[in-house]
Amino acid sequence: SNGNLPCIVELETGNCPSGGITDLTKTKCCDESCGQCGGPGCHLRPGGEEACCVEDVATPCSENTFPCSISPVQTFNNAEL
Repeated sequence: SNGNLPCIVELETGNCPSGGITDLTKTKCCDESCGQCGGPGCHLRPGGEEACCVEDVATPCSENTFPCSISPVQTFNNAEL
């Protein structure tokens, strides 16, 4: 269908801050320069383990720093009781 577009890998941005891409679980974000967030071989990507591996990341993305953790959407705060 979109045959005239250049063949580029679609980066998953999910709910990440600008310039970030999400990992496979859609719960963590890395700088898009990693090319892929988390997963096997993350320590080999540009930026290394500190930038691209996310297993132990706890910093909330609201701080606009990578890597970060997307807080789960809090639905019960505004629920009508």
